Amino acid sequence: MIAVRDPYDMARLPGTRTYLATYSYAPVSLESAVRVLHGEIQRRGRLPVTAPRADGTGARYPYGHGLTR
Repeated sequence: MIAVRDPYDMARLPGTRTYLATYSYAPVSLESAVRVLHGEIQRRGRLPVTAPRADGTGARYPYGHGLTR
């Protein structure tokens, strides 16, 4: 799944196993997402916020969750 708005989108699709957030609709962000999917650049990063569960029962992913460098 690719979210082009923010990491909170993943709360609505709990069965998603892989997640990429661009945080923007800007062409440079969308191009970067495509390049990651095609393996042209490496993905990296950590969540700058806690991503909640859709039902509000806690965190699906905590602040700082993600890939390491």
